[in-house]
Amino acid sequence: MSNMKPIPPRVPENRKMNNLSINYRSKFYKSLKVTGAIALSTLMLVGAPLSVSAAPAYASTDTSLGFFEYTSDIENAIVYMSANTGDQLMLSTFRSVVDEQVIEQAVLEPGVEDPAVADLQSRLMELGYMENDAPTEYYGSQTEFSVQLFQRQHNLQVDGILGKESLILLYSDEAQHYTVMKGNNGVDIQSLQERLQELGYFKLDADGSFGSSTEKAVEAFQSRNGLTPDGKVGSMTREALYSESAVEAPKPTPPPSATPTKNNSSSSSSSSSSSSSGSSSSSSSSSTPQKSTTKVPNGTSVASLTAFARTQLGKPYVRGGKGPSSFDCSGFVYYCLNSIGYNIGYMTSGGWAGSSYAKVTSMSNLVAGDIICFSGHVGIYIGGGQMIDASSSGGKVRISNINSSWYRSHFICGRRVL
Repeated sequence: MSNMKPIPPRVPENRKMNNLSINYRSKFYKSLKVTGAIALSTLMLVGAPLSVSAAPAYASTDTSLGFFEYTSDIENAIVYMSANTGDQLMLSTFRSVVDEQVIEQAVLEPGVEDPAVADLQSRLMELGYMENDAPTEYYGSQTEFSVQLFQRQHNLQVDGILGKESLILLYSDEAQHYTVMKGNNGVDIQSLQERLQELGYFKLDADGSFGSSTEKAVEAFQSRNGLTPDGKVGSMTREALYSESAVEAPKPTPPPSATPTKNNSSSSSSSSSSSSSGSSSSSSSSSTPQKSTTKVPNGTSVASLTAFARTQLGKPYVRGGKGPSSFDCSGFVYYCLNSIGYNIGYMTSGGWAGSSYAKVTSMSNLVAGDIICFSGHVGIYIGGGQMIDASSSGGKVRISNINSSWYRSHFICGRRVL
């Protein structure tokens, strides 16, 4: 545990003050002894009505100074304030004092390890700035990157450090969900452009700059895929972009031949035969989605997939990364499958969950080689209650235990491809 000051996590609305959530866990109790005395002094100095009849029997019956003469115990202070000023006034006073002290001193930055980081990661995941995964207490490179994305969207200083201004806004009702739009720059934009290129909507170089051409490409994709064509990429557009059913841009129609060639019918027949043959060949060489939930996995392919996945352990997590040097969770699955000969496109966790591959509905029925889908996360099951995944919260490719409460509560299904 570091000596840094903790930041408040998200708590129910009735525990919020000035748009900032206050953490009442034990690690705050020490500071309450100081802030409690300040709060009590403030109440007395401003003339809050105090009835000596409600004070403890050993209390002084003189002035507010007399009160401090008989007690320095915070519990006595709380009892006294509650009895004389009412619970709500007491709690409001304490909250306002704690708010100011926590806000002024709170800071989280890369390299810190603290329980408050798990609260931060959960909030970033909730807003879409960080890919879903079991939160950790370590402020690594991907937590830093996710904070930068949040700062970019809210026109804050993009430094990856969660200071006072970023903290207040992140936990407020004004915090926006992750959306990319015209004017944004970054590696996440480059990944978006590359996907639009794959689908035929974007013809320029993927330079990581969201300009007019990228905006028009997004609008065209949205129109073709039944989405509101606003040129912005939020959660719905992102899921559609990386889904198995993403509709590609229409292919340009070739101009008609000016002069008919001889033996056209023969040529056409030959072309048709060739086309049919090519289609059949393509179909047989690609992985055909399996609908049967009783599909028995190919042992050789399973061994190849899990062995190859292990060779990627330790490589860094990068949002939008598809290998070979870095990955996000979807990119890791995509890269591993393609590396062993399964030509399956990049899909998000939602895309995998909604795909047509054989479905496994229970974690207890998973077998090694299954693609395991969670809400916002995806990995490769290797058996024994473990999977290999590219973890946003862990910042790298690692082996994870899926028997934890987070994974069990976020499990959607498995998909059997091999």
